[in-house]
Amino acid sequence: MGDTGIGALLIRLRTGRGWTQQRVADEYNALEGRAAKTGKEIGRYEREARIPVPYTRRYLAQVFGIDIGVLDRAVAVSRGRQGGDKAAETVPARPVVPSRSGAMAAADAVM
Repeated sequence: MGDTGIGALLIRLRTGRGWTQQRVADEYNALEGRAAKTGKEIGRYEREARIPVPYTRRYLAQVFGIDIGVLDRAVAVSRGRQGGDKAAETVPARPVVPSRSGAMAAADAVM
């Protein structure tokens, strides 16, 4: 599991148990005590369209009976493949500056 990203790891853990994505969500929701996760959300984690935050990883570790460190390392691998950390993903593509009227506009916008 050393160089496995979070998506591949979650798929392996789920399919190894013969579970559906919805079953993982149901197990997660039972532990958390509310119906917050859906099978679709588990699918997003598996495709790495979303990366589970530490709070979510804690419950996923319990669902699969593994140490949270395993999930944390897999997240680090996935983020390394994506080219950085979460902060780098939130940088705006174009700087935003105030216009003459005081409204905010992209720096390269035509006024």
